[in-house]
Amino acid sequence: HSRSGRIGCTRCLDLCPAGAITPAGDHVAIDPNICAGCGQCAAACPTGAASYALPPEDTLMRKLRALLIAYREAGGEQAIVLVHDDAHGTPLIDALARFGDGLPANVLPFAVN
Repeated sequence: HSRSGRIGCTRCLDLCPAGAITPAGDHVAIDPNICAGCGQCAAACPTGAASYALPPEDTLMRKLRALLIAYREAGGEQAIVLVHDDAHGTPLIDALARFGDGLPANVLPFAVN
């Protein structure tokens, strides 16, 4: 971050809700295993040094296709795909299962990180 002439800029460090960004000399390091994928760092970075990359479309489509084929082969009908983020959606779905009735049988959760 200091290479860009913005010495002391901590926008991304201050905004990251997961704490995935750490100072690393004259730049910052983003830990992809901690990053929640919110994109706040990319939106706040005045130099464009931080960016957000979605998984390739073909990877998501192969995963979705495999999910729907397995559901159909198991005898499922009228599938509803619930697209959610893993960091926030999965705990909410788990809470529905623990404290409520859970998701209907034809609702297929599909996490997109």
